[in-house]
Amino acid sequence: MNEINSDFSGKIRFNFLFWVQDLNKVLDGMDLIESDLSDLRNDSNCMKGDPILRSEFLFQGFFGEFYRLKEISKIYISTISKSGLLNNKNKKALAGIYNETYAWVCRIRNDFIHDGLSFAVKDVS
Repeated sequence: MNEINSDFSGKIRFNFLFWVQDLNKVLDGMDLIESDLSDLRNDSNCMKGDPILRSEFLFQGFFGEFYRLKEISKIYISTISKSGLLNNKNKKALAGIYNETYAWVCRIRNDFIHDGLSFAVKDVS
């Protein structure tokens, strides 16, 4: 294990493995949230409590996990940038690709957070 950490490329590979592990954990959580939302849509009484409130709470959790993905990626990209493997131009390009690809998620989140969008009874029953 010390050999992995002793050279430059070993450090990058080691960090990459942690990055993938962290991303997978977040994606697993997002899958659970999506599954719960789907269950609620199919049967609004499958879980205790108000299904609309629960759906909105799960939706907020999904967005929280989504932003965790973004933060984890920023940390890794910063690490490989500081190591010299990624220049600032490519670092900005990666961030731009992420933002462009997932702009739709940000729009939906903003509709819920800033515009007062909420689930209607018909959406969860």
